[in-house]
Amino acid sequence: MTFAVGIFDLFLYAVPGACQLAFLVYLGARLHALDVARLTSLPAVLLVVVVVVVSYVLGHLTSALWAVVSRVLPLRGGREAARQSFLARNPQARERAYVHADTALLRLGVAVQDKEAAAQIDRVMSQGLMVRNLTLPLAFGFVAAVVELIAGGHRILAACCAVLLAASVAGAYREGRKLLRWADLRTWETCFWLPDIETALAAEDDAG
Repeated sequence: MTFAVGIFDLFLYAVPGACQLAFLVYLGARLHALDVARLTSLPAVLLVVVVVVVSYVLGHLTSALWAVVSRVLPLRGGREAARQSFLARNPQARERAYVHADTALLRLGVAVQDKEAAAQIDRVMSQGLMVRNLTLPLAFGFVAAVVELIAGGHRILAACCAVLLAASVAGAYREGRKLLRWADLRTWETCFWLPDIETALAAEDDAG
């Protein structure tokens, strides 16, 4: 299980980071600040290791940037909308303490009670974060395509890339939010069937 979670963690950061790295390599080549042929002449194993490590680091930076954006510009219809959707489908849970608890704490409680259910929630959340984090490098690519369309020599290709990248940005943003919403819903739905979590939260409220 630890190995599987490690794989998901790797893809969570490495996939968006690889897109960022591709954009930076493209930018460096277009500005004649990077010799791509010299890079590709490196030993294959070393090149793969460097790409994976740099992609992983860039992916972390993307995730951190998204965290700042989320704090400065909170998104409408996020977790609270998902909570209301869950309560609308399960009105008997309205008075349950877990519905109003922090979801990170709930996921930890689920992991203690049912590791398989927690792994499923983590899998959906990792997918949502990965797709959401793809929005930024895709947006950078869209800007580059627009610049190429205006000032470059391959305008038809640039126009096609701009359209595809614009659609990809919108799709990644929408699908990322949808998957994160599913992760929250799955968390509350799992807690509904784990009475020990409700008991622990009630005891904490009584102690407070």
